[in-house]
Amino acid sequence: MKSACILGVLALAAFPAAAQPYINYRGVVNAASFEGQGLPAGSIAQGSVFTIFGSNLGPAQYAQSSSYPLPNKLAGVSLSITQTATTLAAIPLIVLASQVSAIMPSNAPLGKVIVRVNYNGQTSNPAIVNVVPASPGVFSVLSSGFGPGVVQNYASAASQPINTTQATAQPGQTVILWGTGLGPVPYGDNVAPAAGNLPTQVSVFIGNQPASVSYSGRSPCCAGLDEIIVTVPADSPSGCYVPVQVMANSSVVSNAVTIGIDKNGAPCADSFNPGGGAVRAGGNHGFVQAERDNFVADIGLSAPGEAIADSLFVDLRQDAGGPSYFSPEYSLPPVGTCTMYSGQAFDSGAGTLLFAPQSKALDGGAALQVSAGGAMASVKRFADAPQLYGALLGEQPAPSGTSGLFFGFPGPFTLSIPGGADVHSAQVNGATPAPLQWTEQTSLSTLVRANGLTVHWTGGNPATDVAVIEVLDNNDAANSSTLALCLAPLTAGKFSLPAEILQSLPATPASAQRIPALVVVASEPLLSPATFSAGGLQGGFLTPVYAAIASVVVE
Repeated sequence: MKSACILGVLALAAFPAAAQPYINYRGVVNAASFEGQGLPAGSIAQGSVFTIFGSNLGPAQYAQSSSYPLPNKLAGVSLSITQTATTLAAIPLIVLASQVSAIMPSNAPLGKVIVRVNYNGQTSNPAIVNVVPASPGVFSVLSSGFGPGVVQNYASAASQPINTTQATAQPGQTVILWGTGLGPVPYGDNVAPAAGNLPTQVSVFIGNQPASVSYSGRSPCCAGLDEIIVTVPADSPSGCYVPVQVMANSSVVSNAVTIGIDKNGAPCADSFNPGGGAVRAGGNHGFVQAERDNFVADIGLSAPGEAIADSLFVDLRQDAGGPSYFSPEYSLPPVGTCTMYSGQAFDSGAGTLLFAPQSKALDGGAALQVSAGGAMASVKRFADAPQLYGALLGEQPAPSGTSGLFFGFPGPFTLSIPGGADVHSAQVNGATPAPLQWTEQTSLSTLVRANGLTVHWTGGNPATDVAVIEVLDNNDAANSSTLALCLAPLTAGKFSLPAEILQSLPATPASAQRIPALVVVASEPLLSPATFSAGGLQGGFLTPVYAAIASVVVE
């Protein structure tokens, strides 16, 4: 089965060239997932397509191999793979100044190898990567490693549309996943691939449910490219952003992408998440989040113990919307499921959730004003995330000269938007919820992935709230981290993270100098958020959060 658009996900815009080819620090990644090298799926598989990020790696305008046999040199670019006395040539597929995508030879030696790029006679710095038999990645429509996947709904031999929120799959329907990393082939990587299952054992999870796999091997269309043909489980949840992951040899789990699923194949609808539906529809919207974080830590702090912080975040944004539009903060998995993201250490929690490539910041004024219980504070825009206003409003224990916590939980608050070029002046009246209590908050110190993780809670408002469970796990030594994100019915009172999600988390390095991982159990009124109006906005949503947080070591 073929799709003319598949190779297009490898190409990105070029950056200005430098004189010497240069590979970025940890800049060699799986071309589909972009998983960091310190993560469980961060190695490069034999026979897979990998991408190198850097500068002056190739020409200013990208060039692409177009016929077989594929050459070892493209537009002046060649690549070498070296381990001790063995040196092999990788096969360039797409080359340009800022990145090169190539095939790791199927006979590349396993273990640590050195990758170098040569462009017009000049050789780059060496980059060390780990080569393994299999490490799957699934392509995403946004070339981000997450969000809507490059997945086709199989209707017939002549009709295989890309899955979107408008063109959904049905439970029981066949879909085709496109990725790379299933392992080596017994023939040259430079020739047209032969159809046939690869020996790698492949499992697929759709909505965290195992899916039946009927094919897992190279696509005859494209060297290094894998296709996996699966059946959507009959009990798969419906939703616009149902997570999909691939596991190789019962051990290495891919990045998570999403597909739209509807029992009738109709355009999807996430009734539990009206704010997400508004972002998907596009237009101007505002989100107000009053947040209390109750933080228990005994790792990485000079004075271990409990700390409580009150914050306010206001997101004023314009989204293009559309069938494949995705914003991690609002495009949430169905209730009862988990997804995951990866990124650089210190960045996965904030940077990934703020990813919205077509989002435009809206101006509501230089600073907003918030009041609660007689206290008032100014909330300014973040310089590096201009659509977001935010401020830390209070802490307990309170630093010297401050008044402690700001909000009452529960309790009313008022937000004043002074008005700016895009959003007119408005007053927003909100209320913080009753606290949720996480049972294991003070007892959980080690997350043993092989033993699973089940969290329990009490409290919250079942008429409006959903339980949100997160694990933010850092591997600082490898500059990599993951964010697992799960939603659960508040009335369930407990939730167990799926095995494939836990396997995506990196183990805490012995050298960890700060809090390596955080487990968060929170309540958020996603089911029925309060709304507000302001000139210049199509709508506004209030989603106050109470979060219980604990630091853990991951084993």
